[in-house]
Amino acid sequence: MTDFVDEASAPLTEYVERIGLIWESQGLPRIAGRVVGYLTLQSEPVSLDELASALGVSKASVSSDARYLARLGYINLTTRRGDRRDYYVIAPDMPARLTAAKLGEIERLHEALTTASQSPGMPEAVRTRLREFGQFQLSVIDSLRALVEGRTR
Repeated sequence: MTDFVDEASAPLTEYVERIGLIWESQGLPRIAGRVVGYLTLQSEPVSLDELASALGVSKASVSSDARYLARLGYINLTTRRGDRRDYYVIAPDMPARLTAAKLGEIERLHEALTTASQSPGMPEAVRTRLREFGQFQLSVIDSLRALVEGRTR
């Protein structure tokens, strides 16, 4: 069963909603963000019915977003013996997986900056700016790689 569902849990409900809005601001489905937010607060696996009820959305929507999140590796599908329903839990390495996805985005940005800075006929002031931006991105890449690979503590 879920750990919270009543009005006394307003800060937790706010947290779930906030995670949904953060994901949405990054171009991801808001309900997927809410699912992640909700599951991070649960100590036990949660069924699709429980997720839909707790989040106040349709089971079809939660099911679609849960499958999407499972494909990304952010949540894990599990079952219970003697129960045919699917249950979900937050993936223990979800923060690292999420960071690795962001790392990929920043690496693509760095590649674009590098390619642009090497374009023939580029004014030197623009080339310098692009290289400086690229150097900053490279610093971020190195830091995120260290986090994802567990080299920092």
